[in-house]
Formats: sequence, structure tokens, C-alpha cells
Amino acid sequence: MICDPYMGDRRLAALGVEERYTLEDVLRGSDVVTIHTPLNEETRYLIDEEELRMMKPSAFLVNTARGAIVNTEALTKAVREGWIAGAGIDVYEVEPPPADLELFGLRNATLSAHLGWMSVEAGWDIREKIMQDVDLFLAGKPPRFTVNEEVEAVLCGAAYRQV
Repeated sequence: MICDPYMGDRRLAALGVEERYTLEDVLRGSDVVTIHTPLNEETRYLIDEEELRMMKPSAFLVNTARGAIVNTEALTKAVREGWIAGAGIDVYEVEPPPADLELFGLRNATLSAHLGWMSVEAGWDIREKIMQDVDLFLAGKPPRFTVNEEVEAVLCGAAYRQV
């Protein structure tokens, strides 16, 4: 299940996504909810007490995006009181997190220091993909790993005119 109000249909289709869901659908229907969004005024506390209460008691929340997308106080309460089965957190509202952060003491919360995504292989893979996209862009071709189609259209249009 995917909820992304900004990703274009073409990009979703390229990823094999056949249906886009609402945030409520994803929260109510998923066993694991992972967050992959930038932090801005629209996404600050996107996941708060109301959203956490929508999740199944057997579900897990994983945040590797930005800390303030999830209200830490509400998440702590949800994990402690069993509204959700647990949480995996790699980012915090305040970094580094305070030593007395209650989530550290909860058995059903796994926390890491903003490095959960990183492996040697992941580092090399992302560098390779970036260079491939730079080569495509400089050749006047659309990059393969564009997230924002509107920006791609503007940038590639300019590149096509210059080539």
C-alpha cells in the first residue's frame, strides 16, 4: 500500500504501483507503516495520536525520514500502552535525542542513531545511481530515479534545449 499525494501516476506505474491509498487506508490496513517523506509544515506531526490510534494493535511504525513527522510523545504513549505493537526509530525530533527519552526504555521500540539505512553496499549503490542519472541528464535524457516529475520536466526541458 502506498500513500503519496505528490508522486505522479507515471512514476507510480514505473514502480509497479497499481493503486494509491489514503493515509487513513494505509494506517488501518498495514502491518508495518514506514515513513518516507520530507519534513515541512504540511508533514510536521503527520503521525500524531489520532493517526496512531488508527493503526492495528499488531502493527509497527518505522520512521527513517525526519523526526518531527511523528509526534514523539504520542508515539511513546502508543508503544507503551499497546495501541501498536512497536516502533523502529532512526530519526528524532531533537538530534541527538535526550538521554532520558522514554522510548529508549521500551522493549518494543528499536532505536538507532540516524544511520539505519546505511551500509557500505547502500552507499555505493546510491552513488552509482546518482552518477547514472547525471550522465543521462547531461546527455539530454530524463533521469531514471526522479522523485518529483514537475522538477524533472523543467530541468530536462532546459537540458534538452541546450543539447
